[in-house]
Amino acid sequence: MRVPFGLSGVDWTCVRKHSSPLYPGLDAAAFRRRTQALERFARWDAQARSTLPPATGIDSVAFLYELLPPASRRRPVETSGIGRLHRALSVLGRLAG
Repeated sequence: MRVPFGLSGVDWTCVRKHSSPLYPGLDAAAFRRRTQALERFARWDAQARSTLPPATGIDSVAFLYELLPPASRRRPVETSGIGRLHRALSVLGRLAG
């Protein structure tokens, strides 16, 4: 089995259904597909550095924000998912190190 993102030393064969705190119910096959997609993106991102001017990037984000339904834009920003992701990644980093 290929090791995602070069995280050697992690036993990925132990991934079973309901094992992911970030994605409950994600089975091993779906985890592999998601990991492979992230690897493809990382390869693309490494060779496709953006030459987009900063102002165009900001305008693009503003455009995407306007596409959100008004109710979504009125909700307070909820960032707890980012904290969970950082904690999960730190665990992976310790396992790989």
